[in-house]
Amino acid sequence: MRIRLYAQGGDFEGKPILSATISLLSGLETTSYYCLTKSFEKYSSSKYRLPQPKIYLEKLKQGSLETLITCDIPQFAALIAPVINSYSWELFSATFEYIKFAVEHFKFTGKPLSPEIDNSPNSTNLIVVNNGEITVNNSVLLAANRLSKDITGLAEQIGSNGPNSILFENIEDESQRVLGSFSIDENNCQLYKVNDEQRKGSEEIEVQCQVYKLNKKTKNGGLEIVDDEGESRIVQFTIHKDVESMRDYVNAMSCNRSFLKGFPEYKINALGESSLIHITATGIKNIT
Repeated sequence: MRIRLYAQGGDFEGKPILSATISLLSGLETTSYYCLTKSFEKYSSSKYRLPQPKIYLEKLKQGSLETLITCDIPQFAALIAPVINSYSWELFSATFEYIKFAVEHFKFTGKPLSPEIDNSPNSTNLIVVNNGEITVNNSVLLAANRLSKDITGLAEQIGSNGPNSILFENIEDESQRVLGSFSIDENNCQLYKVNDEQRKGSEEIEVQCQVYKLNKKTKNGGLEIVDDEGESRIVQFTIHKDVESMRDYVNAMSCNRSFLKGFPEYKINALGESSLIHITATGIKNIT
């Protein structure tokens, strides 16, 4: 698999832009590898683990940058390599297309896209649009979640001192023939920015947490929670103005575990990814 990227119009000899672009390319490297792996699993029964892709900086000069992301198919799968490479590119480009659909929908309706998910291993259509309804292959959906931050980062570089366009090309291994392409430029870059919006919940929630910080004067504090994936993270909270006593909140700082109840505030994006960022606390119960 060969994916070539041409970025034009930027001051790439300036270190900040160059380093920012190359760091974002590592995210594309991860996603291209994911797409190739899913394609390999689809067309090969082998449990062989594909080697990690490599990024080559081919040309660098004032106003342009050319890089190549490569990932090799093992020799034993040489006969089906064209099919594997073709499907992985379809998956890669469909991921960009789905992100564009999601951002357009979010801007128009204010709601994340809620597509039908196609989990069929024999499915050939990665994205199907019918009367405004979208059906998307599960692999595309997973790739979009992996890629959204990096694509947003690339799109945000378009214009200003950055490039005015980034062209992606699918290159045939031996002939170097271009098999497919798409681009992000000044005309469409806004459609690839998966920005977050803050939304307040109307119903109370309860979270298990550990309170580690509290300012008695401002009634603001911080707590540590464990999310659904088992990762611990910090969420800010404010004690509701109608709460008369802060004693239980003060005592919570010496407890290992508490249950805090209140009104949530979330950060949500066009892909439907959401995370809790703040709670207006209405009550707390300390356990240990």
